[in-house]
Amino acid sequence: MKGGMATMIGLAAMPIGLVFVGLIIAKPRIGLWSMFVFSFFANGITRYIDGPFGLGGRYYSADNSIRIAFQNEGRSGIARH
Repeated sequence: MKGGMATMIGLAAMPIGLVFVGLIIAKPRIGLWSMFVFSFFANGITRYIDGPFGLGGRYYSADNSIRIAFQNEGRSGIARH
């Protein structure tokens, strides 16, 4: 079976990822801190591995901005009518 180890790692990491996404939805501050940490990680890892890690920081930034906007919908936040 080709790719079995990658599939196993992906399936094992999926619950951890879902819990992390749930934490970001509940508390966007965690998402902002993880974006900050990921930015330093992306700058350091590009010395050893080629890849589009800079796009990950932009994803975190856009994702957290949207979540914060929708979280403040009921309060006097951005999405107020």
